[in-house]
Amino acid sequence: MVNQPAVVNGVRLGEPDMYWPGLKVMVEHEGPSHLTKEQQARDIDRTERRTRAGCIEVRTVAEDLSSGCARAVDRVRWALRKQGWEG
Repeated sequence: MVNQPAVVNGVRLGEPDMYWPGLKVMVEHEGPSHLTKEQQARDIDRTERRTRAGCIEVRTVAEDLSSGCARAVDRVRWALRKQGWEG
């Protein structure tokens, strides 16, 4: 799912940029809007809530998307496998 509400055990965990509900894996891309102190505080709180709910949150930055997105793909693949994906 892309930019859709994530709800785990009845708790709303925001709208991740990408989300695999069955595996509880979320991806957030950290663009320029994440550089303010206020947004960083919200991001930390969100990550803690997601971790407590048993989710893995993969965070990416622009550099992860260069060279065919290999770095981002590797990080997401690792998280999916850790949560039980066999692909």
